[in-house]
Amino acid sequence: MLAAFILGFWIIWSSGRDIYAISESLWFTVLIAIVNALVMFQMPVIDNKWLAGYGILWVYTALVFFLVDRFSSSFAATALMAVAAAAGYFFLNDSLPQLVSAVFTKV
Repeated sequence: MLAAFILGFWIIWSSGRDIYAISESLWFTVLIAIVNALVMFQMPVIDNKWLAGYGILWVYTALVFFLVDRFSSSFAATALMAVAAAAGYFFLNDSLPQLVSAVFTKV
């Protein structure tokens, strides 16, 4: 939930400026990985599932930043995109561990 809020705030904060989608999404993903480690009071188990999960979240965030940079025409449009992106990030982050585990068990 905190990550989705930070993403929405980051998008609103980026309103009216050029967004560098790849680099900003990478920094966002690194920030969220650090915040999650601090909130859970333990270091994450960095394995293939963890890397795949954060890789998917990075691609999603880069796509969202690209779409906001490309199609945002006003502050209201940016705010609506921020709400939609944050909700999508929340639900993706919520269901991602099961999806990644299902893929890695079949491989």
